[in-house]
Amino acid sequence: MRFVIIASPRTGSSLLVDVLGRHPKIFCNGNALHPRHLWLFWPKSELPSPLKDDLCALREKNPEEFLERLYNANFGKDHVGFKIFNGQNNPMLRKMIDDAKIRKIVLYRKNVLASFASAQAARSDKQWSVSKGTSSNFPPKIQFDEAEFVPFHDKYISYYQKVMRRLGKRNQPFHFLEYADINDSLLIANVVSFIGADPALLSRKADDRSRHMKQNSPDILSRFTNAAEIEAFLSRNNLLHWAYEGETSIAPLATGHERRSNSIDIHARERDSTSIDDVPLQCEPTLAEQSR
Repeated sequence: MRFVIIASPRTGSSLLVDVLGRHPKIFCNGNALHPRHLWLFWPKSELPSPLKDDLCALREKNPEEFLERLYNANFGKDHVGFKIFNGQNNPMLRKMIDDAKIRKIVLYRKNVLASFASAQAARSDKQWSVSKGTSSNFPPKIQFDEAEFVPFHDKYISYYQKVMRRLGKRNQPFHFLEYADINDSLLIANVVSFIGADPALLSRKADDRSRHMKQNSPDILSRFTNAAEIEAFLSRNNLLHWAYEGETSIAPLATGHERRSNSIDIHARERDSTSIDDVPLQCEPTLAEQSR
C-alpha cells in the first residue's frame, strides 16, 4: 500500500516517520519533495551520489515519474510512504489527494502557538531535532510578536482547511492524527491498520519505537521572554488552553510504585464477554477547533 503523511513543520512529523519506519513491513521516507534536499531513507548502498543527483533532476523534471520510482523502492516492505509539507509541490499533493490508491494521513497540531514557538526556537539555534541519548542545549526563549504570529496561524489553518475540503470533495478517506497522539501506542496502532499493516508487529517498548525526543517544555508560556503579553493575547482570543500542551494517553492511572505510561502493550489485553478489543478504534476525520 502507498501512503503519504500530509503535515506541517513542527507537528511531530519526523517522530511519526521514525515510528512508522520501525514497523517491519513499512518503509517510510522523509520530505521526498523538499525543494532543496532529498530525504530518502534508502540504504546507503542503494543511494550513491550520482543516483541521488539523477533523482533530484527527475523530481524537478518529472515529479510523477519520480514518485512512481519512490513508491516502487520498497526494499522488501509491503507499504511505502513519505511526508509532504505545504509549498513543497502543491500540484503533486493535489494529485495524491485525488488518487484513491494512496492512503492519506493528515497530521495536525492544534496548539498552533506551540508549533510557532518550536519553529522560532529551532530557527534560532538551528537545531531541528534531537536524538535520544544525545546531549542538547535547552531551546532558547523567543520573543512573541503578535504581528508575526497571526499570519503564521492563518496560513497554517488555511492549509489544513484546503487539504480536508479537497479530501471531502474527492470522497477520499483519510486518517486524522493529532500531534499529542503520536506517543500513544493504541493510536499509532490505528494508523498502522489504516495503512494496511499489522499493528501486532509494532514494538512493545516505547524506547524502541523512535530515535527522536521532544525538545521543548509542555509549558508553552515558558518558551517565551514575554509570557505575560502572550497570556493576555490568549485570553483576548479565548485560547488560554494553548498555555500548556500535554499528550494523549489511553492508559490507566498508575498505582503504588507503578509509573504511568502512554505506551500501552497492545499484545497483553485481557478479553472477556464485555471486551471491545475486537472492535477497531476509529479516529473521526474532523477539523480541529479553529482558534479565530
